[in-house]
Amino acid sequence: MRYLFGQFVLGSTNLIRWSNRLSPIMRFKKRPEVVADMFIPARRFLDFCKLYEQDFGFYPLWIVPYRVPDAYPWRNPEHFARMADDLLIDCAVYGMKNNGESDASVRLEQATFELDGIKALIGRNHYTRDRFWQIYDETNYDAAEKSLDPNGTFPNLYAKLGNTG
Repeated sequence: MRYLFGQFVLGSTNLIRWSNRLSPIMRFKKRPEVVADMFIPARRFLDFCKLYEQDFGFYPLWIVPYRVPDAYPWRNPEHFARMADDLLIDCAVYGMKNNGESDASVRLEQATFELDGIKALIGRNHYTRDRFWQIYDETNYDAAEKSLDPNGTFPNLYAKLGNTG
């Protein structure tokens, strides 16, 4: 289906057009408080499960195994070495509400780092600048940015993520 209709239905121009058409309807829908995708090394998955059940207990928790074919060039090599596993378990949380005392996405982000994992950059970012560049490869990002945006028109990756930490 994607091959046959993708360019007509899923092309960026069409997606922007549809998002503009749907925006009046979507303004009534509140965004979920917690949206997080954490890739946990398989060797630490049971640790994550225990922590998650104890601290959060929100379900459904989406779990998808993901084998890393090669070292992804955007991850910091030191952090990638700490992961020490080519099988990651994607643990995804969508729609959890915060309990009022603290932001669960902050705790999930901390736990992911403590368990040698990596968080997909789809939700809010609470990383400090130093922590962010412990996980992601600042040298590779800077080199790509200098090549692709030599005049510095766009903010760097850390700034684009809307850091709230």
